[in-house]
Amino acid sequence: MVDEKVLSNGVDIVKVKRIKKILGSTHKDLFLRKIFNKEEILYFEHNNYNPKSVSGYFAAKEAIMKTLGKGMDKLSFRDITILKTKDNKPYIKLSGKAEDYMETLGLSDFKISISHEDEYALAFVIAV
Repeated sequence: MVDEKVLSNGVDIVKVKRIKKILGSTHKDLFLRKIFNKEEILYFEHNNYNPKSVSGYFAAKEAIMKTLGKGMDKLSFRDITILKTKDNKPYIKLSGKAEDYMETLGLSDFKISISHEDEYALAFVIAV
């Protein structure tokens, strides 16, 4: 049981085929550099740029923006970093404007779940 009060939530779903197409194109590097941080790109590289993983991380960033009530016009995807614990559980690290919005909203932490299957990747985020 979680004893922290949920203050906000966000969810996003991504079609894996859409991300797979980008990863197979000449725009792959531009896409990765625009959306993801060095740590995330290293994780993808280590996992052979698995389109399901990339899609899940992309969905997570979108869900976090929704949790903060801000869109791409207000935040940079790169202000949001998805990392993994030693137990392989995802967690969120914010910087820049995303971190500022978190503080303004009085949020102290995020809980995140990322799931994917062949066609879709989904992320659900709650803020406490």
